[in-house]
Amino acid sequence: NISLNTITGAAWASGGAIVDSRRYISGCGVQTAIVAFGGFSPNAVNSTELYNGSAWSEVNNLGTASYGKGAAGTQTAALAFGGSPVVCETWDGSNWTSSPAMNNGQRNFGSCGIQTAALAFGGRPEPSVSAKTEEWNGTIWSEKNDMNVQQSLNAGSGTSTSALSSGGYD
Repeated sequence: NISLNTITGAAWASGGAIVDSRRYISGCGVQTAIVAFGGFSPNAVNSTELYNGSAWSEVNNLGTASYGKGAAGTQTAALAFGGSPVVCETWDGSNWTSSPAMNNGQRNFGSCGIQTAALAFGGRPEPSVSAKTEEWNGTIWSEKNDMNVQQSLNAGSGTSTSALSSGGYD
């Protein structure tokens, strides 16, 4: 049973438990409006759930079961990309639509941005860790300057033009 932890002021508080317990899940949005998708339990899953600030609800699933995906956007306009298998899908608040895949077979990477302008950096294309960076312009993925160091399982924040990669390992 996986629960959501939120920070209010200076203390963490527990929120409602996600419906389908799994790991390597991805998600985006704000504290009171989240879309979470994909994951692994004990295989790749295509579950999609929405959080309204207190409870989770199941909604239409990803088109392809996958885990370790990047995420960008909001609860009503999201982008799910990369992962295993490597696929890209856009979310309109109700349904997922297939979009062009990333150029590199990455999973477990840092990501940030919005549905129409996202960034993916680092990750793990088998068999090694990557420094690759790709940018989504709302239509296609293009390779950009690589990071200075290789990282996997790194966290991403910011926008496609001003991003931060933190944590992870090389």
